[in-house]
Amino acid sequence: MVIVFSTGRSGTNIALEILTGSQELLPALEPEHKGLFTIEGVEYPTFFLAKSDSAYCPTYESFGLMMKTNPNAKIIWTIRHPFDLVMSKIRRGFPVKSDDGTLKGCCKDMFWMTYLYSAATKEFPGRILLIKMEDMILEIERETKRMCSFLNISFDRRMLVPWERYRQPGKKERYPSGLDKRQLDMYKTWKEQYNGFLIKVIDFNMEDLFNKVQPLVEYFGYRDER
Repeated sequence: MVIVFSTGRSGTNIALEILTGSQELLPALEPEHKGLFTIEGVEYPTFFLAKSDSAYCPTYESFGLMMKTNPNAKIIWTIRHPFDLVMSKIRRGFPVKSDDGTLKGCCKDMFWMTYLYSAATKEFPGRILLIKMEDMILEIERETKRMCSFLNISFDRRMLVPWERYRQPGKKERYPSGLDKRQLDMYKTWKEQYNGFLIKVIDFNMEDLFNKVQPLVEYFGYRDER
């Protein structure tokens, strides 16, 4: 069983579509498995592939129960530079006003995911692989092979064209032939990103949000180059 897991906007969709290119894994009919950590006692086959966001995991105990019920389960845990990640959350949360599209909700979501990661890597060492979104974009073959080695599956070159399998039509049209490198280090020019959206529309200063999540930058091996 393979689970692509993390907070939203961290690269879970890219990782999922890479793995969907494997002939040894069978994606869930509904890839976004919101009940994965709330439906107790389900044993999944070894070839089952699904994705879930940390927001759908209500407690660490429910996470641990799923892992213990499925001792074959391995997790591809994605991460992205925390500053770029929160920028994306805020932008995509508008105008829907999703909880993680607010300053408070965004911080809550980021630190909850980090708590889960810290606890999970201690209790289940060897069953979690951290993959950076930046590395998937810049070194897709290297990172795909690293995931395959971790999951003990064969490398398949079809895995290297995840954009051909994007489930969202609009996204498929925006990126028809590759991964978008413009998503890297966006925070360095955050005032200009999204046509100035983060200056004109939101009701708080992004620097406040950056400062709140700054501890996660070093924790996940990034640098603050503002």
